Amino acid sequence: MSTGKRMIEKSIKELPIERKAEIALKKAVAQAIAEHKRQGHSIAVWDKGKVNIIPPEEIL
Repeated sequence: MSTGKRMIEKSIKELPIERKAEIALKKAVAQAIAEHKRQGHSIAVWDKGKVNIIPPEEIL
């Protein structure tokens, strides 16, 4: 394991549980969105009081 990765892991361990949860949630959402794009599935997002369906070719 690289020194930089160890430093990041150590700094994450020192964060409050709320911040750790936020980081984990953001990572999980990013992985889920990437998987939808890879599999050719749309995603639904809530924007300005409406549900918008984003086709896989428009997922960034």
